Order: sequence, then C-alpha cells, then structure tokens
Amino acid sequence: MKSWKDRQSIFSLAMPKPSVQTSALRQLNSGAENSVNNDSTLENAPPKDIVDWLAQLTLLQGVPFEYLVPYSALLPHESIRFFYIDENWQDRMVDGAISVGVSSTQDNMFNAAWYEALYAEVQAQRLKIRTDLRNQQASGSADSAISGFLFRSIVVEAWPGVEIIGKKDGTALPILRLDRLSSGVLLCLFAGVPDDVQFIEPGEGLHFGLLDGQVEGSSEVLVRGLGLPEDKPLKGGEQLTTSGSSDNYLTAPATFRSNNNEQEGVVNIQDLQGAIKSALSTYTTPDGYQPGLSALPEDGTVTSAAMAVQLVRGAGLMDYQTPSSAHKQDN
Repeated sequence: MKSWKDRQSIFSLAMPKPSVQTSALRQLNSGAENSVNNDSTLENAPPKDIVDWLAQLTLLQGVPFEYLVPYSALLPHESIRFFYIDENWQDRMVDGAISVGVSSTQDNMFNAAWYEALYAEVQAQRLKIRTDLRNQQASGSADSAISGFLFRSIVVEAWPGVEIIGKKDGTALPILRLDRLSSGVLLCLFAGVPDDVQFIEPGEGLHFGLLDGQVEGSSEVLVRGLGLPEDKPLKGGEQLTTSGSSDNYLTAPATFRSNNNEQEGVVNIQDLQGAIKSALSTYTTPDGYQPGLSALPEDGTVTSAAMAVQLVRGAGLMDYQTPSSAHKQDN
C-alpha cells in the first residue's frame, strides 16, 4: 500500500539481512544512477503484463458497471453524463490491486518505495493501449487528468460506428477508451478535460435524400451555396441561413411524380430544379446582400452538379459545449 511517511524512514526499519530488494530500494530512494548490481534492479522491474493490466484497470476495464452507475436513475434512457476520474481514487485502486501480493513487511516496503515508479509506467502505458490496437502513434504529452462520459441512447445501437471528437481550446484530445458496454450504453474516456465534445454520424451515412418539411407529409431540401458569384460567393456546400439564427435555413420544397403505375417516392426533378432556382434567386443573406441569379452558373440554370450539391446529405453532428463562464479563471 502507498505510504505517506517520509521514504527515508522506511529504510531505518530492521531488516534480517541485505537483499536484492533492499539494494534496489536504496538505489531508487537515493536517486543513484548506477548501482554495483544494476542487473538485479532491472530484474525487479514490474513485468509488462502487470503494467498492462493495471493500465487497463485505471481505464475502468474490469470495474463492475454497478460501481460506475449504482442507481439506474442516474443514467436514464436517452441521457448523457459527463464526469471526471479522481486521480486519488485511481491511486487507491492500484494500491488495492498490488496489495494482493504483499505477504511480509519487506514486500510492503518494496511496494511503498516502488509505487511512484510503477504508477508512472502505468500512466504512460494507458496512453498506448488504444493507439496500439489501432496501429497509431501514442501522444507523449497528454494531460494526466482523465474525463469522459456515459451515453445511454438508441443512437449507440443505431450508429455502432459513431465518431467521437473531444476538443480543448480547439485541439483534439486523445481518446483513451471508447467502448460499448452494452447495446445501448457507450463509455468514452479522454486524456484531459474537453470543452467541446462532438458526436458525428458514421461517414457511410452520406447519401442523397430529402428532409421532412414543416408541413406534415411534405418534403424539402436545405439549399446550399455553390461558390458563386465570384465577387462575393456563397460558400460552396454551406447551408444558407435566412436570419441571425443558425437554426433558420433556406429551403426549397420537393414534390413527387404521379404516373400510371402509381409508384410512390419518385422525385419530380424538374419541379425541384425550379424550386431551388427560385430560392437562390430571391435569397437575401442575413447582412442584406442579395446575389440573385448570379448565385447560379452563367446560364442561370440548376445543373446536375448543382443538384448533387443540394441533395447530398452529409453525416449529422451533435455538439456539446461547456459554458464559456466555466473556463474563466479568477484574477
């Protein structure tokens, strides 16, 4: 177990006789770089398997779920819970794990003296667990603090390949663990504390399609800029807003063909082209700029390429951000 005593006092305790452990402990405590018996110090270094297991333990692998969520109401359906992991709690967990090998006072002294070196190896190894599995390079400068979230939602089951990005001051943080604990519960751990967490629909969700309109039974498309006109272009592929609100977008209604076979769901492309042209020609930006037909190609028509831009539906994104006031420091 970890001791809060002065390390120097540990070695004043009576020992039956000098041993390999004793000289290794004295070398570590005194900070000596070279020892007469350097090979025996290496021999007593913690095995890699143990370091790997302890690193996984600090990432909550093997910890019963009821220890994380002792009461089901703490994580109801369609909810997300962000949290920090107390480093002192992690220390005590490692203490308990290595205490099973203590059978004498000498073993206890060995654990006390080697604890900090062992935990440093555990801390370094937990940065590599996920990157090694993904054949990636681990970050050597990650924050020692660990935070994360538990997400319980139908989204976890419907999007098994959901992408998670956690950022702090615009820089992506390493993900230490991203696992589905069940079909509907996702656990994610970051190296550091993000101020912005993004949930992104899997990239294979990219497809062509329409959106449900505001009127029941109707359909529409979100009109996007085409990079025109040249002097003040509407950004290509960007959804066009009609007011200061980021949730109020320019739309064009979509209709469906009716034919003798009564096939449902066949889009009337000609009518849709006209609706998109009308929307762009009458569009006014929030700052009062009206590009008119110059927002379309030179002949003023909605080409097949322009239609593709309008109909493509990219991966959806849900963004969670902490209030800016949470990051203000007292002067």
